[in-house]
Amino acid sequence: MINLKLNTQQAQSLLESNQAKEKEIKEQISLLRTELNSLSELNKLIREQIGNDGAQVISGNTTVVVSAGKTEYNPSWTNAQKVAFVLKGSSAPMTTRSIVDSIVKADPAADPKRVMRSISSVLSVGASGEKPIYIKSLNERNDNTYQLKQ
Repeated sequence: MINLKLNTQQAQSLLESNQAKEKEIKEQISLLRTELNSLSELNKLIREQIGNDGAQVISGNTTVVVSAGKTEYNPSWTNAQKVAFVLKGSSAPMTTRSIVDSIVKADPAADPKRVMRSISSVLSVGASGEKPIYIKSLNERNDNTYQLKQ
């Protein structure tokens, strides 16, 4: 056991320092939790692709609404499924911002800031590793762009 004798000013300083460190740790946990969720979603999508001989699967266990032969956006999809849906419908690589804008346009109830954080994480994880599912490149304005790996 450690016994410290602190005057009021020292105790207050120590308390402020500890509270700042506590806040920093909580923020790191939140970021790691978001990254973990994104990685879990991405792994789910990869498992679905493997289970279907590599075919592009967007629906997963979600009921997909089909209208006139076209799959419609479903707000209950995972973020990885939303990204795959948007990229599959694009003929060119897309920036994170344009992917997020497409998702928010399809789901106006979505919080754009939260969608940006989540989708950024999904794209980062999905474009790296041994078996990436997104191809990351730079456009003419030096923005990162993404497309589905064929």
